[in-house]
Amino acid sequence: MQHHTKIANREDMLIKCQNESPLVQDLWRAAAITCLFVVWRNRNGVLYGSKKSSISSVMFQVRGVVKRAYDRSKKHMNNSTGDLEVLKAWKLPTKLKRAPRILECYWVAPPSTMIKVNADGCSRAVKSFQNDQVHWQIRAAWDKVKGLAEWIIVTNTWREVNFGADICSKEASHLAKGEKKWWDGRPAFVYRIEDMNTTYYRFVS
Repeated sequence: MQHHTKIANREDMLIKCQNESPLVQDLWRAAAITCLFVVWRNRNGVLYGSKKSSISSVMFQVRGVVKRAYDRSKKHMNNSTGDLEVLKAWKLPTKLKRAPRILECYWVAPPSTMIKVNADGCSRAVKSFQNDQVHWQIRAAWDKVKGLAEWIIVTNTWREVNFGADICSKEASHLAKGEKKWWDGRPAFVYRIEDMNTTYYRFVS
């Protein structure tokens, strides 16, 4: 946690840790803020009272706060030399990232009597359509869509089995407002499509 560049203010001091691992960021913020407070309090004690201060007492207080920050932090370290040096300097054990859970997922084709339309969006938005509780700004458009079909089934799935729509949404983000593109077949940038005979995997932290 040694930064040799000049630090002009508190904001600069807190920004210095933004490229560190999540755990080291928590420790850095705890150490930085505590140093400011402890030095200020000890300075006032020496200047306006009879209190004596020393570097060892300041470090003892800072170490205590850093230890409590470590105990409360749910973050993980990176398995890097820098992180190991930081934890060793503070006499703290390692806290590795938990191995992700691997979930199997599948793409299921619709029945022959149905047309499946894939879209990219968050699951919370999908649930609002499932419950017919859409935002008032799109209520009129949604009611018009419902009038075009006898019935509509709205479902949501993971991105791992909806990557075609995910790729298209990224491509659409580069279009100008109101601009539209149509293809008679599969676009060239959609290099693969979902396959119902393939097992896909989702990694959950």
